[in-house]
Amino acid sequence: MDSSDFERYYNEFRDKIYSYLYYRCGRNKALAEDLTSEVFMKALEKFHTYKRDKSFKSWIFTIAHNHLVDHYRSSRTTVDLDRLENLIVSDGDVKSTLMKRIAAEQVRELLKHVNDEEREILLMRYHIELPMKDIADIVDRSEGNVRVIIHRALAKLQKQYSITFACLSMAYILAFLTHFFPL
Repeated sequence: MDSSDFERYYNEFRDKIYSYLYYRCGRNKALAEDLTSEVFMKALEKFHTYKRDKSFKSWIFTIAHNHLVDHYRSSRTTVDLDRLENLIVSDGDVKSTLMKRIAAEQVRELLKHVNDEEREILLMRYHIELPMKDIADIVDRSEGNVRVIIHRALAKLQKQYSITFACLSMAYILAFLTHFFPL
């Protein structure tokens, strides 16, 4: 494999890796940019070890996941999810924007009822839309275990939403996770 192969992969996955890191580091743009650069530098250094018969997406997200873990382990930095600002930007319709902001806050409140691993796996599945196999490779678990984690996390969310926000449908929660993951 040559540098043009890596450049093609870089162009295809740069924004996806940035988005993943952006949400996982508390929507800190500068940190996400730095981590994204570092991930691709590591990937370039190890590109000769990448096996073409394997998923590049899984390979690069594994590097990103491990790099993020190393970053937080070495810096002992924590992310306060309550301080995160709303992702939704006004589209001119104040009522619609307000309803989206309220729903975003409700989903954010619900996400407090899942642990960090569940939240990260939900992010990978519904925001980044990674296949189960890739998620399993990234978090070093079996596909079946990832499915169980997702199932249990969604069950927690569904149970909590029925207690706290009876007016918010579970379908809306999943749609919101897919498009506006509020981490």
